[in-house]
Amino acid sequence: MRHAANVLVALTVAVDLTDMAAPAGRLLLIGIGGWSIYRLLTRSPRRALIAADFLVTVAVCMAVPLLVSGPDFHRSNCAPVAIAGTAVISFTLSLPARVSLPMTLTIATAYAYGSAQVIGWSHVQEIFNLYYFALQWAASYVMRFVVLRVAGAVDSARNARKAAEIAETVSAAVRAYDREQTRLLHDTVASTLLLAGQDADVPAVRLAEQARRDLAVLAREPVQPPAGLTELVGALRDLAAHLATPVRFTGRAEMWLDGPIANAVIAASREALTNVDRHARATLVTIDVDQRRVRFTDDGVGFDAGMTPAGFGLSASVHGRMTQCGGTATIDSSPSAGTTVELEFADANRSADIEDPDRLIARTRTRFILVMTAYAVLNVLATAPFSVNHGALQGWLAVGAVACTLSALPALLGRRGIPMAIGMVILLILMLVQSMSIPADAVGTQAHWSQGATGWCLLPLLLKLPTPRAAVILILYWVIPAVAVLIRNPSAETLVNIGLGTASILTVQVWVLLIYGLLADAGTAAHTETVRGVQLLARDQVAQALSAEYNRRYAQLIANVVPLLEQLTTMQPLDETFRRKARVECQHMRVLFDQSASFDHPLLQRLRPAIDNAESRGIDVSVHVDGAVPALDEHAIDRVVDVLSYALGLSRTSARIALTSDRDGLTASIVCPDLQDTTGLHAHVPAGADDLELTITSDMAWLTVRCAAADVPEPVTAEPAAADRTSV
Repeated sequence: MRHAANVLVALTVAVDLTDMAAPAGRLLLIGIGGWSIYRLLTRSPRRALIAADFLVTVAVCMAVPLLVSGPDFHRSNCAPVAIAGTAVISFTLSLPARVSLPMTLTIATAYAYGSAQVIGWSHVQEIFNLYYFALQWAASYVMRFVVLRVAGAVDSARNARKAAEIAETVSAAVRAYDREQTRLLHDTVASTLLLAGQDADVPAVRLAEQARRDLAVLAREPVQPPAGLTELVGALRDLAAHLATPVRFTGRAEMWLDGPIANAVIAASREALTNVDRHARATLVTIDVDQRRVRFTDDGVGFDAGMTPAGFGLSASVHGRMTQCGGTATIDSSPSAGTTVELEFADANRSADIEDPDRLIARTRTRFILVMTAYAVLNVLATAPFSVNHGALQGWLAVGAVACTLSALPALLGRRGIPMAIGMVILLILMLVQSMSIPADAVGTQAHWSQGATGWCLLPLLLKLPTPRAAVILILYWVIPAVAVLIRNPSAETLVNIGLGTASILTVQVWVLLIYGLLADAGTAAHTETVRGVQLLARDQVAQALSAEYNRRYAQLIANVVPLLEQLTTMQPLDETFRRKARVECQHMRVLFDQSASFDHPLLQRLRPAIDNAESRGIDVSVHVDGAVPALDEHAIDRVVDVLSYALGLSRTSARIALTSDRDGLTASIVCPDLQDTTGLHAHVPAGADDLELTITSDMAWLTVRCAAADVPEPVTAEPAAADRTSV
């Protein structure tokens, strides 16, 4: 900022026809202009160069006699003021206060010394800019303080939140993996073993092909879906190759989707095609692919969509997967009219908006706005009194400028207010009226307060606009009054004043506007980087958690079904022993499917660690959910989890948990055939507790806890453990 201003000052003085500066002073400023061009090109932050910049500024201040003409120089704009004022603001914004304050005092002292050589020490106190340096330093310091303080708060809050975000990422990944594994087992192994376990006339070749496919699926490592692009049509053709029903493809021959979206669509498609093959008795299924959807249409027997309950296959494998990836699934069918399944997915090219975390970035901008507004008002209050000798109109113009500035605050703070365009128009009129209402010889002097102060008043009105557009408007508000002043007083002095004002006033205002825009962009960029950092930090933990979840819940089940699938690949005749084993494993998977649907509820998620701990001790735990589990507040969830977890901890062989819902709330009960210590359970149930009921017999303990539903519009629904009419 200060280097750009110095270059403009040097250019203005170089073409000055009024000989305001002495030849030596003109050479000094031209040299400073060259130095500033070098600094602009190198942009080095080295301390030695910053010290050189400071010494250059001090030299200009002490050389005031060489750079001004006449004892009234301090009543209008001049080269030393333009350079010194810009330097004060620049040093204060970029350096700590312990450095910038002594630098500002030194600059002010040097300027006072240089000015005294022209007007004498007895008149130094009349120099307004000596006091204005203090205002510039104070406003710049507050601006720097606000930016750094809130930026530090943003960093601290985000760093403190990383651990929680990583934990949530891992937890969500485990839940998503759990659901995906359950759906995968349902779509592959369970379907194959159901066919093998029934005494149905299924060709051995078909069972062998399905078993090979299932073994290939089970051999995959438990990792997250790939984040790259996946070709959808080719994957659908691979699925169709395993069907007994003829398939015809229409629409696009190739379509690439983001990995997570493509995986969800492919998995939902697998279930839809499996249902066609198993239930539709169709002679043809048509797969139509376009930009945002896949449609499956068969000519089979169809079904009454309103009468047939949605089993795990439709609810989780189709609807659940599409909902999880931000899409939808629509199933349309009627008896004897076939079935149409349409999977619609989100636009993969749509970029997500960057959220403003905890509104910290918004608070940064709000404080910046308040500082800028206060500085604008102080500028008017400090400079407008110099025009009081030119009529009462000047006072009213100053009041109007302050009012226009303050009118921007409601909208900037998110409240309803006067449209900012109205304030901008009024402010432009005030600038022109003030420039035209003072004598021609007062233009460019301290009485011409609108030249500098009104630009600062305009800044708050521009802060909601994009930075490039705001900068253009700010420059226009400088150019239009300047042209009007030049028309009124077409002289070399006016041109010099406009040039110096451009350097010392407009340049600073544009830089402040850019700082505000960069502040907002930096906050958004910081949030983006934080998100990326959380993803990178969470990746290893997610992989470990998924591996542990796989080993804990699915490894044994898969170990049981792999030998059965391998036997199917041999295409040997199936005996009753094999079919019985297949039915047993199907039943095990059905229990897993039912539990997976129920465990999406926050209550069961909180209860799950206690269940897992009991199972790790060899306790046989079953969970039954009757109806939709209602939404519960945190206190109710804590109560239920506390009671049931305590009972599970005392169980020695088995425990049966039942959750029953009605319009009043939830009744949770646990039945344990034998407990290690019933005394501890009695102590855990306080006397007179209306929501608890404990029954203990010689061989059984039955504990019930009741809680009311939370006051929310709709209950949180867990999938009912109903028999699936269309799939396992």
